[in-house]
Amino acid sequence: ALLSTASLNALSSLQVSALSTDQVAAFTSAQAARLGSALLSALSSSQIMALETSDIVQLRTSAVAALTTEQAIALSSTQISIFNTAQLAALATANLAALSSTQIIALTTVQVGALGTSAFQALQTSQIEAFEVADVAVISTVNLRSLLTLQLVALGTKQIAALTTGQIASLSSTAFLSVTTDQLAALQTAKVAALSTSNIRNLSTDQLASLSDTQVAALADLQVNALSTLNVAALSTAHIVALTTRQYASLSSNWVQALTEDQFSALQTSDLASLGNASVKILNTKQIVALGTTGLRTLTSTQFYSLSTVQIANLSNAQIRALSTTHIAALQTQQVAALSTDRIQAFSTA
Repeated sequence: ALLSTASLNALSSLQVSALSTDQVAAFTSAQAARLGSALLSALSSSQIMALETSDIVQLRTSAVAALTTEQAIALSSTQISIFNTAQLAALATANLAALSSTQIIALTTVQVGALGTSAFQALQTSQIEAFEVADVAVISTVNLRSLLTLQLVALGTKQIAALTTGQIASLSSTAFLSVTTDQLAALQTAKVAALSTSNIRNLSTDQLASLSDTQVAALADLQVNALSTLNVAALSTAHIVALTTRQYASLSSNWVQALTEDQFSALQTSDLASLGNASVKILNTKQIVALGTTGLRTLTSTQFYSLSTVQIANLSNAQIRALSTTHIAALQTQQVAALSTDRIQAFSTA
């Protein structure tokens, strides 16, 4: 390069356009560090592409901010990956939104992690889709929360699976409503366990249905209890079976009362035995019937003792006959008084 930096910056736009790509490539790092915004913005796409990476890293942020969209698109993957975080932050959001998927893929995790909220919100869905899984994992929680619905939905299942537990926990309830069933199904159990109770409470029935048995079993007690009664009723029998005795032991009375007859029939004996007395006490008639003889015999004497007179009166003759001596001994006087004559007669055949 024969021209001094001062001489370079004094060139007119017409003169700049006359520079060959070889001449541009011959810029020294010292010259690149002093290039003015006017000169840089006058370079053609081919001239921009001719800049050496050693020159790119020297560009002032003010010069980067002056780049046109056409110039930004012309940057090679290598050139864009060389930008330091300050230079990338200086890139106009319109220019960032114009970058190709190839350029987005070229961004390093350091660059992605340093992007600001306004930059993230400017990204196209195709650019979001282009993020590598390593890039997704470094998106700040602030930026993740700022994603628009279309942007969040654009994340692939592998990208969703790459989110950290901290990122998952940071998602707002509004944002989480837009998560697709495929995305939700892609979450590892540790990520499911990281969901906030408000997000669990606001799950749609379709989202809930997309959870695997393993994911449901991984829910913390507070998460399980956060499910709305509508969602409780929407749980599949496979989900009901997948819930652990620890989870059942933690259930609120309202949760248990929301179970349908089919769901209640799917309860395993160990799950029934783990239900709290308060939950057993408010079982409705259909649930009592759904217990059958095996389920009723599974109840502990304490659980059986907690049954109301109405519940006792709704026991079938078959259930009465199935009672163990321990259960019969646990009957309170008011429970016995609630039995009809045919139920009393059923004792004789027990």
